[in-house]
Amino acid sequence: MKIWLTILIIFIGLQSKADLTGTYGFGSTTAALAGANRARSYDGFTMEKNPALMSESGSRTSYGLLGSQSYFDGISNVVVDNTYIGGKRTVGSVDTKISDTFNFLFGSVWAIGKSTHNYRLGAAFSIPVDKFAEGTTKDTYEPQYAMYMSDSQRVTLSVGGSATLVPSLNLGLGAVYYMQQGATLISRMPLDGGAGNPHTSTINFKDTAKPSLAAIVGMAWDIDENDTVALNYVGVRDQKLTTYADNQIGFINSGNVPLDLTTTASIFYDPEVWSLGYVRQLGATDLNFAVECERWSKFSGANAHISFITLTPQLTQYPEDTSYHDIWVPRIGISTPGFGGTVRAGYAYRPSPTPALNGQTNFVDSDRHILAMGYGFPSKLFGMLEDAVQIETHVQGQYLVPKDVLKDDPNSIGAPGYKVRGFVVSYGLNINVGI
Repeated sequence: MKIWLTILIIFIGLQSKADLTGTYGFGSTTAALAGANRARSYDGFTMEKNPALMSESGSRTSYGLLGSQSYFDGISNVVVDNTYIGGKRTVGSVDTKISDTFNFLFGSVWAIGKSTHNYRLGAAFSIPVDKFAEGTTKDTYEPQYAMYMSDSQRVTLSVGGSATLVPSLNLGLGAVYYMQQGATLISRMPLDGGAGNPHTSTINFKDTAKPSLAAIVGMAWDIDENDTVALNYVGVRDQKLTTYADNQIGFINSGNVPLDLTTTASIFYDPEVWSLGYVRQLGATDLNFAVECERWSKFSGANAHISFITLTPQLTQYPEDTSYHDIWVPRIGISTPGFGGTVRAGYAYRPSPTPALNGQTNFVDSDRHILAMGYGFPSKLFGMLEDAVQIETHVQGQYLVPKDVLKDDPNSIGAPGYKVRGFVVSYGLNINVGI
């Protein structure tokens, strides 16, 4: 009963929130291994890795804090406004700062009864400590480090279950919860006729949010007592915001002019992900390997798409190249005893999925090298607990490979060009109970 009550409370609290893909790894153990532990579970955050792995363990719960700070090079002496977007050619600097991360994490695996099928239920949940969510549509033209803007600025929730189908083969099924939103704006802004014939402005706004689910499917096969292979799939999570605007605007000598339009934008987007993991146990040492395919080619672009119903062709939006592409992400990590606890280290290489930057668009990103390390140890928290818990810490660095961007058109936003360069530091702490 307590399990279902906990899940219900989480759902009630998320009725207007979105999903999250872990840029850094869900929890200190995963972050310390650079996400390579796709075939081995070390904590209660198993739903975020592969639900099938829950049947490999008993009941466990994890609490954590995860933070990050970014250090990107500034972009200066470039075109920041032009006639193409309704202004005039202006040269200046661009603010590339993004919001820092500081999230609370919760994850749990619950054993259901006693059976050779090892039935389990699990959930993983995260929320920014200082806000519920901070989302933005990426401007097509303003240079900004797009891939770091929103990943950690929102609530995430995944729930599911697992079972052992036959000896050595586990199956896990679950879902990731996110939202679809819509809004309608009706406004009337006539020219004022003066004291003798006054005209007033009005505005009405309606917002709706509907829950959506993306599937999670995982399988884990114990080849023998030392080797495990696992496959995991997570569906697309695209939190779209669709708006309809019905406006009447007063113009001199023209009366009221209708301006009706619809817009569609992805506030948050997580691609379809396929993960293949392998772990080799050498005594107390685990060698973790993983490769992931992120299907960014299904992404329609982070900018807002406008469809004008009236005032065409006077008002229009020319489509730009927002074609993201699929990427393969290899990961490797080691977990081994040391210094009275467990030492972990990991490396991953993540190529950029963003479009080319020599045209009008500026989805700034670069290939990343990810290096991480962590340390875990049992503790009774200075004698406050009877039974020891496992404390996990990590630090992770993400280095963006420097690259020069040169614009084909000297009047494009970002012209004549700029350098993409910087790094991001992630850090965190977990408390794992029942391990």
